[in-house]
Amino acid sequence: MGVHSGAYPQSFKVATPSRHCWSSGIAVRTAKPEAKSYKLADGLGMYLLVQPTGSKLWRMKYCFGGKAKVLALGQYPATI
Repeated sequence: MGVHSGAYPQSFKVATPSRHCWSSGIAVRTAKPEAKSYKLADGLGMYLLVQPTGSKLWRMKYCFGGKAKVLALGQYPATI
């Protein structure tokens, strides 16, 4: 299993070039909905999908068997 490497589509917004861009959570907390869905990417395959409705969803892009896949990890903030 490998993480997708390469250029991200225009819908990806790299929050910061650091490896742990969400360690403080500021980029995640301050992400606002826009007319279209967009992604805040960490550059390593994990991203936060921000929907026009305001929901924030964690996703992980990876490759398996030569095909690109997306794993849904949950929503932000996590609810129990």
